[in-house]
Amino acid sequence: MKRIGDIQILLKQKAKEAEMAKATDVNDKFEKEMEQENSKWEEVIEIMADVHNFQEEAELSGILTEKKENVGENQSWMYLIKKSDGNIVSVWGSTVLDSRFAKIEVGEEVRVIYQGKQQMQGGRSFHKYQVFHRPAPFKEAK
Repeated sequence: MKRIGDIQILLKQKAKEAEMAKATDVNDKFEKEMEQENSKWEEVIEIMADVHNFQEEAELSGILTEKKENVGENQSWMYLIKKSDGNIVSVWGSTVLDSRFAKIEVGEEVRVIYQGKQQMQGGRSFHKYQVFHRPAPFKEAK
């Protein structure tokens, strides 16, 4: 009879060991999955783009990549445009540009042409722009 008791104890120990091994395997599998899942994450990096100077280069063309609201101390709009050479430039918003860019979706191709400073009645002046947009051209994936 003592042997049956020993066998039962031994079986219980083996069952516990099997449960522990299974739990360890599950834990290891979970940790591996989490490592793989974490490797899929990409850090969001703030793009530091040069500000386009329309007095030096009156025309700007490219793909609108982002619209940022409430930027800087004046809480202005900022528009990021990727030029054909791959460089990204930023454009500070203004009353004129903000009203034009409100109708443009991120991902569209844009062309902005600076037309100089214009005088209004009352002596005030503003920077005048022509703004054009169209769907971005399709590029075949390689």
